[in-house]
Amino acid sequence: MRPLGASICAAALGSCVVAQDARAQATAPLPGSRPAPSVPNQAPATRLNPTNRTLEIYVPFVESGQRLGDILIRLTPDDQLSVLESRLVEILGPALTPPQIAALEAGRAPGSFITADQAAAAGLVLNFNPQRMELQAALSGPDQSLRRIAIADLDRTIQGQFIEPASFSAYLNVRGAVDYQHRGGTTGLNDPIFDLEFASRIGRFVLEAYGGLDLRDDAGFVRRSTTLVYDLPEWRVRSRFGDVQTPALSFQDAPALLGVSVERLYRAFEPQRNIRPRSFDAFQLNRESEVDIVINGQVARRVVLPAGSYQLDQFPFVGGSNDVQIIATDPTGRQEIARFSRFFDPLLLAPGLDEFGAAAGLRADVGLDGARYDSDDWFASGFYRRGISDSLTAGANLQGDRDLVVVGAEAIWSTPLGVWGGDFALSHGDMGAGYAARINYQILNNVGGRFQGLNAVYETRSTAFGRRYGPDADGAPISDGVSWTVATSASFLVTEENIASVNASYSRGRGVTPDYYDIGTAFAFRWGDLPQFTVSASYRHSDRPEERGFGVLFGFTTRFGARSFASGEYDTREQRGSLAFNQASLHETNSYNLNARLDFAGDGVGGSAVANIVGNRGEAGVSHSTFLNESGEIVGSRSGLRGALSLATAGDSVAFGRPIHDSFAIVRGHRTLDGADVWVDRAGERYAVRSGRLGPALINDLTSYNPRNIRADAPAGPPGYDYGTGSFRVLPPYRAGYTVTVGSDYAVTVMGVLTDAGEPLVLTSGSARSLDDPDAPVVAVFTNRTGRFSAGGLKPGRWRLTMTGPVPLQYDIVIPTGAVGLHQAGVLEANP
Repeated sequence: MRPLGASICAAALGSCVVAQDARAQATAPLPGSRPAPSVPNQAPATRLNPTNRTLEIYVPFVESGQRLGDILIRLTPDDQLSVLESRLVEILGPALTPPQIAALEAGRAPGSFITADQAAAAGLVLNFNPQRMELQAALSGPDQSLRRIAIADLDRTIQGQFIEPASFSAYLNVRGAVDYQHRGGTTGLNDPIFDLEFASRIGRFVLEAYGGLDLRDDAGFVRRSTTLVYDLPEWRVRSRFGDVQTPALSFQDAPALLGVSVERLYRAFEPQRNIRPRSFDAFQLNRESEVDIVINGQVARRVVLPAGSYQLDQFPFVGGSNDVQIIATDPTGRQEIARFSRFFDPLLLAPGLDEFGAAAGLRADVGLDGARYDSDDWFASGFYRRGISDSLTAGANLQGDRDLVVVGAEAIWSTPLGVWGGDFALSHGDMGAGYAARINYQILNNVGGRFQGLNAVYETRSTAFGRRYGPDADGAPISDGVSWTVATSASFLVTEENIASVNASYSRGRGVTPDYYDIGTAFAFRWGDLPQFTVSASYRHSDRPEERGFGVLFGFTTRFGARSFASGEYDTREQRGSLAFNQASLHETNSYNLNARLDFAGDGVGGSAVANIVGNRGEAGVSHSTFLNESGEIVGSRSGLRGALSLATAGDSVAFGRPIHDSFAIVRGHRTLDGADVWVDRAGERYAVRSGRLGPALINDLTSYNPRNIRADAPAGPPGYDYGTGSFRVLPPYRAGYTVTVGSDYAVTVMGVLTDAGEPLVLTSGSARSLDDPDAPVVAVFTNRTGRFSAGGLKPGRWRLTMTGPVPLQYDIVIPTGAVGLHQAGVLEANP
């Protein structure tokens, strides 16, 4: 089934190709100055909507020459323009004054539209440009507010419609392995082992369970964890009940617990959202100018801006230094240049945003025999971080049990001279009070020059910090560990492809732990297409003679195409070396990866190889390893076989395939495809997954809260079969399952020629309606210059085509029962 609005839009406003070209050009600056205000009650020179239907379409939104996003507009048959009010305020909010926002929102329900005249009353001029297929806007009257310029689309708004997941879904991942011991230890075939992972979603609740089945030594089934998960996506919060992992940072411990945890996870709920600082310094334009925004030597945006005050927003920070130039050229050719710079750390939060995590429960000891709990070992932990400003993020943390309490604080501060970080903690336990501190300093240079960066860290821990227990059993005090450590490293660009670095560290031991220091240097170089080589030399000094010495590490890396590389290294101090080869998988059906490694040292040589294949219904791999002692005798040799698959159900469908990572979709063909296999994300003869004799296809790699477009068709299906859009959009919640049916009853494409009084009916639009089913979708119909038409998305039965014009014309079509795919209607004459 094809959407009526999109088809009418394609005919009325040009064509799909023209629309796409206009969208591609929408990022260019507007010619001339701001658009002129529209004049009420005056017909435009060019019709905006030449159809007799109201159109709703998404178009680019452009203000002062810059594209700010997409917006839904409505065009009535009399060319009245209106826009979605909530999206308008969302896009222009930073540039609007509070009275303007109040005027736009006054008395309007969510999801309502605002007309161009109503927007003009609030000081906002809107014009739709049908040639460029964009909505142009300009703020009228004095504008003294600080305007923001988006450099990059860091907050990709998720728009459109998505199919709903099944109310109940579940899957079981099974991974198995069996080994054969050729030499060393007990030879022969070992009993297999299996890892089991189960997840089920019922409504908004998810049950997760992990376990294993070990047939060796009669171990049997082992339960490792069972957890109930409940998400609050609107708050970006995930709660877990049962076996949980403690969220932690800084000097906190992160034990497994039987209890509850709560965590704010921006990366899980909004993976497309940028939560890091993105506003930069402000600048002023005294007259309309063409502005180039140059970041680290590269032009990021070029826009034409009217006079006013501006602030760079949606700034694509990279770790390290960010050098920015604003080059403004006015109509006379006069240039003004403003320059800003700032260092950035990826752990910084945008102002006002916060992250937190907390957990409480009984400590769990998870081993090969499953999880064990101590009913007397209670534990609680929590942390909180908040963005104070674009350059400062701070936080605090607390955790404790019956033996120890730890409280801490942390901060990250970005300055023009680099990024500073600090972590501080105090503890109190059986040994009394203790403290710990860590200070980091970092400079990364991204703007050219030989100097590439510097890192420095200082860390100290007192004797009693983090100790849950007092003196040793014999009464002697604990006398090991490191009192404090300082380390630094710096790197320099020798040539465009060669880099050198130096590093040094010193540790002060406590008690029996010796002092030591390391000094080293490294050099990485490459000439043309030759492999990259690395040489690093270091000297370590310690109070223990056996830990002193000078060493050199040699290494190389060479690539064989985009997926394969080989590497090797040799350490003179340890007298050990290795050679390795890796070929990565494409993660699609019938792809594979290979890994081989050879390790050698003074006490022997070891070699291993692994080959894995990704199948349509599972994954499999083989491995072999052999070890020789210094005399060349084989002391160990083992071969292994690995396999993994998943069994899943969603709604009324069941399928099996490769192991599921998060969410999944079961894809099956409609009965009108007559059993033809459905291919997902097909590219020639390659595909992600496909259905077949073993049942529907299973998509195993959907990511929760991340939109995905699933493309599916049946290459061996009936000719001319209408798949509608041919794709399905999903926005899965956590561990969700979908059932997707490719095809429908409306799979017939009708072709023919329409005539009126024996003459072709040319360049005319209309619609097709079912005479048998009043609820059937209405399909748009168009004729070309010879009167030929093609109407897709019909089903067998009686249909009536109504074509627009001074006198509407009607044509009747009968699609025979059982028809699928292409149906030729021949030459049709209008009904009397």
